[in-house]
Amino acid sequence: MGRRRLAIAIERRPLCRPFKISRGVRTEVPVLNLRLEQDGCTGRGASTGVTYRGESVETMKRQLEDCRSAI
Repeated sequence: MGRRRLAIAIERRPLCRPFKISRGVRTEVPVLNLRLEQDGCTGRGASTGVTYRGESVETMKRQLEDCRSAI
């Protein structure tokens, strides 16, 4: 079994037009991208988090970095 590689990146995706709700207006969406590779196989995932529960792409990235060795 080969070495497992984990790549974590934050991307900011612009919206086609502003999204407006009572909390404010968004013109982009921050996305956490994850790529996991091992033995020629690649898995990918993406998440935006749940802002009203205190999550952000930055907090999710820190959590993943904290458990990187277990992954």
